[in-house]
Amino acid sequence: MTHTHYQCTNCRSDYCAFCSGALKFCTRCFCTSGAFTTECCGRVVPPRRELHVLKGLVDFNFGTWCRPSRKPTMSQHTYLTTQGDKPVEILMGWDRPLQGFFMVVEAVAPNATDVDEQDDDDDGLVYSNLLDGTLCAQGGLSRELGYFKAKLVELKLTVPDRMLEEIEADARANVGNRCVRYGANGLPDPAHLN
Repeated sequence: MTHTHYQCTNCRSDYCAFCSGALKFCTRCFCTSGAFTTECCGRVVPPRRELHVLKGLVDFNFGTWCRPSRKPTMSQHTYLTTQGDKPVEILMGWDRPLQGFFMVVEAVAPNATDVDEQDDDDDGLVYSNLLDGTLCAQGGLSRELGYFKAKLVELKLTVPDRMLEEIEADARANVGNRCVRYGANGLPDPAHLN
């Protein structure tokens, strides 16, 4: 089944993310730009599952949820830290097709080692650019990394300076298909570079 893209009618906005093509939204599965599956599953995708699609962990193809056969089209920088006493994963990067920065902060289930072991509800979602009302008019993305630096401060979270430098470098070079995980020392983990 193909995705059914939302189309504005009688739009009176000077800048509409839908009319300009900056934001796409499926009226069947409710997935948004950057988180489209290969095929539409035909029902509303819970926010956590949509984030797993965005991270490139799952896809819907040939009528079933599966591991993706395609690489993500954005740079993805991941850092595991804590917010208070709970472990969280911060995913940030540059979205090459949509030309903007993104950030997702998600609580990490203590014993889950696989995306399939995590449930699809959004209880663990701390923050997502896709759900940030301030960014809606920009397709859920920010044109400046500074927006997410401020959001990290607001959430009382920090990421390594090196991570922010690398994300800015990705934007300058318009990099996609790059995944980097940072260790506790703040440096890229060689075992998780691609």
